[in-house]
Order: sequence, then C-alpha cells, then structure tokens
Amino acid sequence: MKGYQIKITIKGSKPPIWRKVIVPDKISFADLDDVIECIFGWEHAHLYEFYFPKDGVRISMPNEFGDGFADDFADGFSAKEECIDNWLDAGEKFEYIYDFGDDWIHTVLVEELVSYENRYAQVVKSKGPYMIEDCGGIWGFSACMDQADDFDINEANERLKNMEFEECEECKKPNQSGWNRWKELNGQKDFIKELLYEMAGGKNIPPLELPMKSIFADYKKDDLVMIAKLHGFTGYSKFNKKGLAEWLSARLLEPGYMKQMLEGTVKEEIQHFEAATEGGDFISEELVSESLFLSTYGAYNESISGLQIPKDVRESYQELCTPEFRKRLEKNWKLTDYCNSAVYLYGIVPVSKVAEIYRQYTKEDITEDAIYDLAQKQGGGVGIGLLHEGLLMEDQFLEDNLYQWVLEDQEKMPFYIPEDEEEYLMYGEKDCQEPDGHTEGFIVYLQNKYGLEYVEAIMAFYELQSAVRANYQIPQLMDMLEDILDGWDKKLNRKKDIKEAEDQLKNLQNYTRAVRYRGHTRKEYLNMQYPEQMRKGKVIAFPGSKKIYPNDPCPCGSGKKYKKCCGKNKTGN
Repeated sequence: MKGYQIKITIKGSKPPIWRKVIVPDKISFADLDDVIECIFGWEHAHLYEFYFPKDGVRISMPNEFGDGFADDFADGFSAKEECIDNWLDAGEKFEYIYDFGDDWIHTVLVEELVSYENRYAQVVKSKGPYMIEDCGGIWGFSACMDQADDFDINEANERLKNMEFEECEECKKPNQSGWNRWKELNGQKDFIKELLYEMAGGKNIPPLELPMKSIFADYKKDDLVMIAKLHGFTGYSKFNKKGLAEWLSARLLEPGYMKQMLEGTVKEEIQHFEAATEGGDFISEELVSESLFLSTYGAYNESISGLQIPKDVRESYQELCTPEFRKRLEKNWKLTDYCNSAVYLYGIVPVSKVAEIYRQYTKEDITEDAIYDLAQKQGGGVGIGLLHEGLLMEDQFLEDNLYQWVLEDQEKMPFYIPEDEEEYLMYGEKDCQEPDGHTEGFIVYLQNKYGLEYVEAIMAFYELQSAVRANYQIPQLMDMLEDILDGWDKKLNRKKDIKEAEDQLKNLQNYTRAVRYRGHTRKEYLNMQYPEQMRKGKVIAFPGSKKIYPNDPCPCGSGKKYKKCCGKNKTGN
C-alpha cells in the first residue's frame, strides 16, 4: 500500500502556517477535505473546492443532491466522486480553497509517494496554530492570531486515527475518472482551437458576431444585477432578465461611459482587449475576472479558453479610439507607471512629488489634478497605490494609521531618484528589485549551500528581499530563511551555519531599496550620513535603536505583531 506525503500551507501567512501530513491512497477528495479541516481547525461551516491552476480544473464539494456545486463550470468535478490517485503525483501542486467569503487559500504540494499501511492520515510535522473561523480571512486572522489555539500534533493524530477511510469506489473505475474525462475534454478544446485557426487562415479565431445583449441573455439575472452594482448603476430592479440584459448593454455602450471605463484601464488590459477584437485572445479566466473592464466588455469562451469581444463593443471601440483619444490613454498608462514606481520605491509619497518626478524625466507638464483624476477613474487607486490625504501609498500603510509612523521615520530622508528613467520605471513595472552584482551572490549561496534549484533560490530571494524592503531585521529574516529552507526539506544548522547566513542577509539588507530610506539602500544611506567613515572603510553601527512599527513581528520572539504583544501600551491598542 502507498500514501502521499503532502505539505499544506496557508497562503499569505507570516510566519508561514503549515502541516506536513501523510494520507493513504484510494481516498476521495471529500476525504482529503476532512483531513485538511481537521488539522487546521476548520469546522465544515463553509464551501470548499480543490483547484489545479495549470489545468484549470476544479474539484468541488458535493451539494445536497450529491453533485459538485461547481458543475456549471466545464471543468468542475465532484469531490465525493473523484479519487486522489487519478490526480496526484510527486511534485504536483494545487490549491484547496475554504470559505469563499474569507477566501482561505491553502497551497498543497505533493512532496513524495511513500509506503504507508494505515487507512487514516497522520501529521508528521507542523508549524503555527489552529485557524479561526469567520475572522475576515488572512488579514483578519493576523490581527487576532494571539487568540488562536495552539496546534497539538498528538491530539490531532488521535482524531485522525478515528477517521479511517474506506477505499474510494471511484478508484475501482479508473476509465470513468474525472482525469480521463478532463483529458478528453481538453483534447476537444485543442481540436477546436486548431479548427478555428484553420478557418481563419491560421491567423486567429473568427470574430464574435453576437451583440453584447445576446451575450448577457445567457447570463443569470443575479449575474447581470452584480454587473450593474459593480458599475454603480441604479434603476435596474424594475427589469425582468431580458429587459435587464438590453438595458445594461445600452448603458455600458453609451459613448461617455465607455470612454470613462477606457480611461481607467491599464496598458495590459487594452493589449488583451485589442488582441481579442481580432477574433480571440487566449487568456486565463482568472485574469479576465480580475479586470472589471475585460469581464464587462468581453465574453469568456470556455470552449476555446479565450476572450472574445461582442460585435457592437468592437464597433463602439473603433469609433471612440481616435488617434487623439489613444494618446490620452497612453499618457494615462505612462502616468500610472510613474505612480507604481513611486509607491514601490517610497511606500508612501505625496502626489506633488510624483508630479515633480514625472516632469523631471519627461520634460512634460503634468498637474497634481491629473493624478487625482486618474485615481478616481481607476476606482480610488493608481496601480498598486491608494490615494489618501494627498498621499499615494500601499494599502497596508492605512491599517492603524501606520503611514504616519513611516513618514516620521522617513522625515529627513531624500527621495531616491535614479538618473535613468528606465531604471525608475522598472521598479513599478516588475514590482521588485531584480538581482544585480551586489545581491545575486545570495542566490548562488542558496544553490551551492543548500542545493536549491535556480527557480527555488530566486523565489526565496524575492520573498526575503520583500521582507527587507518592509523593515524586517536579521532575527526575523533568519526565521523566514529557516521556514523557506524547511519548505524545500533543507535544514539551516543554527550553530554551524548561522554566521554565514546572517552575513548573506546583512549583504541583502545593505543593497535592497527600502521604504524606510525612501528608495535608497542601507549602504547609500550610510554613505550619505557618514561619508568620511565609509570612505575609510570603518565599521558603522546602525545609529540609534530601530523603530518598531505596530505590524512588525515583536522582537521578543512571540510570533505576534508588536501591537498585540509588547507594544500594546505604547501603540494604544
């Protein structure tokens, strides 16, 4: 008999919360759900599904009729009917989603196939407490984590031992498995794609000839109501479904409103939209759903896994998108790029400063009102930034008025403004600082010291770099590094390897552009503050004590936020 050793991690948890568990073969996904809910403390109070992103496959909980609740989707299968053996293999990675309101995403990695005689699951290793139901998702949990019960591995294994699983009936019928049915469906999709390409002379999918109201006629009325609400429309409640489809399409195609929607787009949305106007654009359904513009004005065709644009939408776009209007869109996209880069480098930045930087690089005039106007058209935020009291900032800084603490810390720091415009825009475009001659040695260190593959090492690099940028210090970075290595079954020997690891992390600190220094690196900051000592190569201790922000990990090592631990009195919480 065999089993699967899987590691299940709560996505977004910091520090990571995970369980490593062995489950027997020949069980259903519904059985696997029972295991996951048991070891994380979930109470079977909400819907769930398993999702395989690379294939677009969803395996969902049975409803009261015994079918998967997601059977309306082309690739939806019932968790009760699907056997894990038909889907899992060593190295497979997928997601388990629980509670579609709080949206708890668990990343599941099949680490290896093992010899296993038991018909029940067993936790072999864990980190982090039980979860808390209905607390508002990962962000809400971080604020009340101190109230979570500690995870007891022995107690959990006793409960699992009482959950013996029978052999899944579906395993006895492998030819009827969801996997085989999905492969057949996927083959049909590939055939349809090839056929459509041939029909179009090898260029693209034939354009969609249906108008928007005909597309809307196939939607459920609740979906149409949701679209109307998302766009802030009123007066839709008096219509039946057919009337609502016609009224809604007419409202959305009004030239003034469609122009407003176009002006709130980013460049990538229009690139996908224009590709789809020629027939179809192969894009994931998830990317479409994340864009209000694409999901409203486009029709996602599941049979070809692509986006198509209704005929009247194409015609309206052609009329609206004059050369002058296109120039206005491109200026908006360029301004958005500048805002993105400013927020990445500085974390918090006055609108007036963004306008100043724009003028400095482009030699073009831009007003602060133009940035405010762009923010309004993009739903209150510009790119990755939110607009608040004349400041662009990352949304995390609004919590507990954290931005006031950061501004105080930054007060005497000049803004880092690269000589090269291309470098400046790169930070916002990539939302990271790419490895360079100073920092790429950290990636080599992870490869040589711990045998990580390049992809694994670069992922670790970006995760730690993000923490450095957010003001994490060496003790917290060491904990993160240990967790990351443990996720790849590598061990950091605290006694033997600590000095080398700390040196590597300190170097990463020295050359990472940090919010605290308004985009400067720590090395650049020290050169500005102590030029003579740095020129002579003297060792400089960091001046003063490090300011601890309310949401930072508490330096006492409790794992709680500072505001929920030693900083309770100081932060006023």
